[in-house]
Amino acid sequence: MSALIRFLCMLLVFADLPYKTVSAEGYPNKPIHIIVPFAVAGGADTLTRFVQPALQEALGGTTIIVENKPGAGTVIGTQYVAQAPADGYT
Repeated sequence: MSALIRFLCMLLVFADLPYKTVSAEGYPNKPIHIIVPFAVAGGADTLTRFVQPALQEALGGTTIIVENKPGAGTVIGTQYVAQAPADGYT
């Protein structure tokens, strides 16, 4: 049974691969903003800032900006992301 599950997982991963490759051409061509809906120096902020340099390097040196938007139980940060353009840069 576990071999069947592994096979199905691999099939799902590889089935989606061509679409990601084609749609990713030319991306990113401007800075990417990561919104953290928690206060500065908290756990989520620290983890995001720890991962940011590796992500920046993986994306070919594209600038990645970590922005904190704390407040209202993460509603402020969540609304900011929800109202941002759906272009993959926020």
